Amino acid sequence: MKTEIFEADAFTGRKEALLATMDIDYRWDKGDEIFVHTGGQRMKVRVTYVQLFLEDTGPRREIIALKL
Repeated sequence: MKTEIFEADAFTGRKEALLATMDIDYRWDKGDEIFVHTGGQRMKVRVTYVQLFLEDTGPRREIIALKL
């Protein structure tokens, strides 16, 4: 399933920058921790919100994660 991971604002929890996009079938849960490697940097984030969209082109998932 197409999965997009977004960084959350530390104070409001709103979706901000796109951190990564992947095609994965893993079942993400609130509290999961992820290491994101982009641009030569490593960032640890914790999943705060998972949203599933059922679209004509297939299912898509957005993960909102708080930077640790």
